[in-house]
Formats: sequence, structure tokens, C-alpha cells
Amino acid sequence: MQLPPKITWMLTALAAAVVFASPAAAQTVTVNRCAAAKVRCVMGYTHVCGVQGVMGLFKCYQTSNIKGRFVDQVCVQRTVDKITECWRDAERRNGPCLTLGDVVPIQAKIEAFVLDAVEDLTPGFPYPTVNVCSAGKQKEVAEATFGKLECFEDAFRREPGVVDSTCFARPEAQYDYAWAKLEANGGCLTLGDGAALAAKSDSFVADIITSLDP
Repeated sequence: MQLPPKITWMLTALAAAVVFASPAAAQTVTVNRCAAAKVRCVMGYTHVCGVQGVMGLFKCYQTSNIKGRFVDQVCVQRTVDKITECWRDAERRNGPCLTLGDVVPIQAKIEAFVLDAVEDLTPGFPYPTVNVCSAGKQKEVAEATFGKLECFEDAFRREPGVVDSTCFARPEAQYDYAWAKLEANGGCLTLGDGAALAAKSDSFVADIITSLDP
């Protein structure tokens, strides 16, 4: 099955550490404040006001790994509540939107991506496992995904909607460095899986962007 052009470009661009890209290779998105706001919802956050999006949901699982407990379902539910609220505000304050009423399928994509990554990084899941390396790897996947989504958020906000391919270099470099350091420190449940998890992050980002900019 042939992938849509938007996804094909995304997978190619994110898989390679591109420093300079020709104008012909540049991706564009539809400039739209609402789409930008929704990307920000997907990126999420973790702070005293709660957890949301990719960052928030990964945090629920990271805490489980650090404390050796089953995942706190209250924490997971908070990510659902918060993104629903964020989505409502995005559609109300930033219209017209490219898509409407799509928070449920987007949240489902977030949950599927995060759970897939956690299962890869934590053999034996969902049973409690104390492992700082696994929690650290989850954090790095979350932050790299956040950084890539942020590149698209910026493009959605500014004419002519061109995604700066060099924007991906920073989160990719940080991810590679941190992953190698975590494995060098020892005690990891899995090894040599950085590229596979990065590819899953890239696929997720591509899926989100094509969903928000049909």
C-alpha cells in the first residue's frame, strides 16, 4: 500500500539527519491557528496543574517504572480530561479549524503510541517493574516526539507554512546522545532499540499531522 505523500515525506525527513534541504523537498502545511493549537495539545505537558498529551501520558508510565507500581489510572484519565479541555479551547478560540470534533481519535492515537513504546521498553508490562533506564528512555521518546511536533506547530502558525527541516536536528541529536548515555550507564531492560523507537515516534508524528491537516 502506498503511503500518502505527506506521510512519505515525513518518514524520510525524520529518519535522516538533514541539515540542509532543497526547496523542492520542503514540506508545507496549511497555515491555521487552530491546527497549531491542537498540535500543542498533542505535545502536552507535565506540571502541578496536571498532565496532558504525549508528555503527560508518558509521565504516568515513567512514574510507574520509577516507583515500581501499577500505572496510576487516575493519572491516565487526567490526560484524557486535559486534552479534551485543550481541544475545546483550541476550536473555540482559534477558528476556523481544518478539522472539528476529532479529539477522541487523536487521543486514541496518543494512547496507542505511548503504550506501544512502553511495552517495547518494559518487558513484563503491565506488571510493576522498577527500572530507571526504562523510565529514562520513555522520557527521551516523549521529548523527541514533542520536539518534532513543535516544528510543525511553528509551521502551522506562520506563512507560508513551510516546515524547517533543520528544526528536527536538535531533538534527534538530543535523543541519540541521551539514549547512548542511558545504555552506557547499564541496568537497561532492553538494548540497541533507539532507532526502532525513533521510527515509531516519526510515524506517530506523521499520523498526527496528516490527521490535523487533511
